[in-house]
Parts: sequence; structure tokens; C-alpha cells
Amino acid sequence: MSALERLSTLLLVTMSARDSARACVDAIAAGRNLRARLHRLRLKLERLRRAVKRVSDITIPDTGEALELVLSYRLGLVDIAASCGHVLSWIDAQNVKSDDLLADKLVGVCWRRDRDPVLLAGAGMRGLALALVQRGVERVILVDADLREDELPGVFAIPDTSHVHGALLQYTANRPHELLRYRGDGVPDDEWATATAGAEDALTGVRLSSNTIDVFGQVWVEQGCANYPIIARSPKISAITRSHVFAGKSMVIVATGPSLDKNVHLLKQIKGHAIIATFSHTLRALQKAGVVPDLVLALDPEDLRYHFEGYDTTQPEALLLGATIHPGAMRLPAKRLFTFAPNCLNDSWIHGMWDAMIPTGGSVACTTLGLGVQWGCDPIVFIGQDLAYTGNQVYAQGSVDDQTVITTAADGTHRIGGWSKGYQDLATIRGQAEKQEAIEYVKAWDGQGLVPTSDLFCVYRRWIETVAKNYRERCRVYNCTEGGAYMDGATHVTLASMLPVLTTQDVDVGSLLDRAQRSHDPRNSQEQALADITSKVVDLERAELLARECLTLAHAVVDVIPPRLVEAGTELQEQIAKLRYVILANQGQLSRYDEIDPDDGEAANECCRENYALVAGSADKLLPILRRSRDEIRDALAQVGERCTAA
Repeated sequence: MSALERLSTLLLVTMSARDSARACVDAIAAGRNLRARLHRLRLKLERLRRAVKRVSDITIPDTGEALELVLSYRLGLVDIAASCGHVLSWIDAQNVKSDDLLADKLVGVCWRRDRDPVLLAGAGMRGLALALVQRGVERVILVDADLREDELPGVFAIPDTSHVHGALLQYTANRPHELLRYRGDGVPDDEWATATAGAEDALTGVRLSSNTIDVFGQVWVEQGCANYPIIARSPKISAITRSHVFAGKSMVIVATGPSLDKNVHLLKQIKGHAIIATFSHTLRALQKAGVVPDLVLALDPEDLRYHFEGYDTTQPEALLLGATIHPGAMRLPAKRLFTFAPNCLNDSWIHGMWDAMIPTGGSVACTTLGLGVQWGCDPIVFIGQDLAYTGNQVYAQGSVDDQTVITTAADGTHRIGGWSKGYQDLATIRGQAEKQEAIEYVKAWDGQGLVPTSDLFCVYRRWIETVAKNYRERCRVYNCTEGGAYMDGATHVTLASMLPVLTTQDVDVGSLLDRAQRSHDPRNSQEQALADITSKVVDLERAELLARECLTLAHAVVDVIPPRLVEAGTELQEQIAKLRYVILANQGQLSRYDEIDPDDGEAANECCRENYALVAGSADKLLPILRRSRDEIRDALAQVGERCTAA
């Protein structure tokens, strides 16, 4: 399509939106049909937005005809802006209290109702929530402690504002760009300020998570499928939660920041009196200090087995492993193994993970804090959690990446280099051994001066601060890092000063974990997992057949779409609805389809063909993995049956 043709199409879309905007103004004057016209205007403006995006890269020909088109387009936009201004002014001038009117006023004509959430809090908000749902807003979060889960369909109810952060973290697919907040009566200023600040941090976390899904979606899904046999026979972290064995016990979270060197030696005095939880990255530093942790967490999708090299993984009382970690790490020998869903709702397609989600702010330290809160631990103490580049170091001495440093070049840019070979070998950063980093300065641990940190560290820190403030009545959080960044909501003291508190009781973590996993029935869990994975294989096989049929039919389309393509395409959509993980694996490729104009037949057809190919390609990759996992679970159950018969 030539530049002039694209400009002409853009002008037609603009004029259509202008007419719709004028019709809204006429409807205000006539006092009728406003809602329908507002809805039509919103659709037209959304189409205009896509049309503008498509022509943003063209070079306008230096001709009279092109100039006339551009000027007409500009005048059309001015007319639209004036008409929309009249509509918004009229809505703002209304003093009548009406949920319908307020809903129209809140979301206006340009709100992305399928993507961007609305947060409501205060007395009497149920009618407004329902009005927003009726207007097509798909993500309405309502703070209402008395609302039953199924009472208002389409509304996500939370009991109080402390749950706002967690509620927003579910929206990683079709990621939101904006959040609309509305407070009614009865919500204190400080509580609302905390909730909205947490909401902004959550949206940042959602964007980070979505970007991670774009990169790791396929890896997550493939590894989750491969890990099914281990997940099937292992207890979930929910067994610990339900047993309450850790309630009231002290927890020390050992991170791998450079300040760990200051107080790691004190952990020997704490061992046996508190739960010592750490991460795979910290193991070598603890080994060097002669400390064996109780719990070791690993959740990243990359191949982190280099973290465990030279370490006896049967020493800790338990490994807590995310369902989508590398299969090699999932099969490491362990005294006990518990699995969980590190990616919350994104892992809910895996058997048993609905019951094993941990609220998290994006890092393994945040996940461990979420676990501690979930288990009822009190107090929870951080050490080595610098969340800053203390002394230009990134990690503690003795850890696998202890040579990693941040340097400042003559031009003022900052770079991180000196990564270990294991880190450099990860496929995700191949060719990126030295990364440029944006630096900002935040208040230091002791409240005196500033320390350098990164945007990502700030996201993690703010999440920890939100949890520390929201749960302070049931869980005291102490920052005993003795370096790095200051955390609002946490008490900052030295680890030595906490020893009297942390050594008051004896804690036999191994015995408590044995009590927790008594309720786990491996055979029953495997039988359920086998039924689940068998169903996945059948559904994915059917989806692959339909996708290949649709792809063949779509390539043969000339003018008229054959009825069989419509029929097969509809059935494929129904199959895909059962296979959420296929969408998760392809989110990075599928997200661009949001920008396709459905009125552009050629582009829409091309998207359909690519969609069919994506489904078929995913099935090619996932079916062999699912079948192997299915057969392994089936063989394990058969062996159990043989042993029972022999007994």
C-alpha cells in the first residue's frame, strides 16, 4: 500500500471518529442515546489509535494531494478533540449521584476496558463496580470485606487495601498500562496512600513479569511439563502452611548481598533456634562460613545448577523448588523436597499449583518473605539483603559471582562485569557478560547518607516495605543487613543485638517438616497428576490437528472464507481455552495482535495464519515432553502397585 493510500485510509478513519464525536455532542443536546454513542465513539477512537500507529513510519510525499490529506487529517483531529471536550465537560458538570453516570465519567471514552484495571474502595461501591462491568471493564478490583466471591460476577473482591498489590499481580497477560483509582467514603487517607503506592509498585512488577514471560514463557512451559513427575510425587509448600508448624517461629532470610560478610558468622549461634532460609546463589558463601541452612529456595527458569556445584544438596533440611525451574535442578538429591508456584497464576495450569502460590515481588528474597508471612513466622530477619551496590560489589564474598562489580566509565555510564563462567553461559545472557546499568541513590541502611542502587532493586525493596507495613501487626520485619539500602516499615538493628530474641526457643526444622508432610499422599497425588496430564495430551493433540487443518485452509483462501475454516477455527478457539499454557508460551509473539485493525482483512488473515502456525509449533515442542512425563508417572504408579501386591 502506497503512502498516499495509507494516508487516505487514515483520513477516512479520522472522519468516521469525528462524526461519532459530533453525534455524541448532538445526543447531549437531544438528551437521548448517549450511552450507545459513547460506546461507538470509544471503538472509533481505538481504531483511530491503531491507524495512527500504522502510518507513524511513513514518509509523506511532497505533493499537493498529500499535503491536503494531512491538513484534512489535522482538522479532523481538532474537531474530535473539541467534541470530546464538550462530552467530558458535560459529564463533569453533572451533579446527579448515579452509579451509571459515575461509571461513564470514570472510564470516559478512551479507557482500554479489556486491559486497564479500575480499583474501587469505600462504602457503597458495589453498584459502581457492577456498572463498570456492564460497560465492558474486565478488570474491576473492589475492596469489600463482606462481598462473597461469586456475588458480583466480573468483580475481583479483596477484603482490605493491603491486598491491592497482590490483586494487581495477576494481570501479567494482556498487561495493563494504567490504573484508575476511585475512593468512596470511609477509607482513611494514609491507608489509601499506602494502597495506591503499592498499586503502582504492583503495576511495575506486572510489567517486569510480563517482560519475563515474553522471554521465558516457552522455557517455563517446557520445563513445567518436564517437571510433572517430580511435582506429582512431592508435597507442596501448602502442606507446611496448613500444618502451622512454623507459626510463631523466627525466620532468618539469608540473601547474597555484599554486606553478608559482616555477620554471616553469627548464624552458627542461631542454627537450631530459628528457621534459616536462603537461596541457591548464597550456598557457597554459607559453605565457606561453615553454616548449613535449613531451607534452600530456587525458582528461576535458567539452568542454575552451577549454583549447586560442589555443594551437597542433601545437607539442608529441604529444597523448596519452583515448578518451572530447570529439570536438572528439580532432580537434585534432597533430604526433603517441596514444590511451589513461583509465578503465581502463571503456573496455575500445572497440577497442584493452585494450592501452592506464594505472593511475591519478583525476587527470590521477596518470595521467601512471602513464605514467612504465609507460614506465620515472627519475627522475620533479613541479612545480606543490601538491595544496593555496597562498596561497588554485587554479591557476598565466597558466593558463585563474588567477582562481579559495578564500574563507572569516564562518560558517567555504569556497567556490571566480572560475572562467573556459569552466569555467562546462561542462554539468557549470552553475549551480555557486561551490562549497562542505570544507577540511582537511596537512603542507606543506617539512615545516614546515600547508596547506589538499581531500578530493579528499588522495585524489590518497595515490595518488601509494603509487606512489612501491611503485616506489622502479625509479623515483625527486621533489617539486620548492616549495609545497603534502608527499608521503610522494617526495624534496623544489628544481627548481634537480635541474638537474644532469635535464640530463645529450640526449633527442630527437620522434625517440623516431617510433621507437615504427613498429610501428603504421593500415590493419590500421582494418580491425579496422571489424569491431568493425560487430558492435556488429548486436548493438545486435538488442537494440533485443528491448527494444521486451519492453516491449510487459510492458505487456500482467495476471496471467500470456506465454512469449514470458520467451523474449525471456532473449535480450535474452544480447545485453546483449555490450554492456557500454550498462550503463556507464546505471549511475546501473540501480544502484537492487539494492535491489528480487525477491519484490515489482509492483516487479520495473516495474523490468523501465524496464530495457527504458533499453536501447531507449540504442540510439536510440548507433546513429546508431556508424553514422556505421562509415561514416567504411569510407570511410577505401576511400580507402587507391584510393591503393594508383593507386600
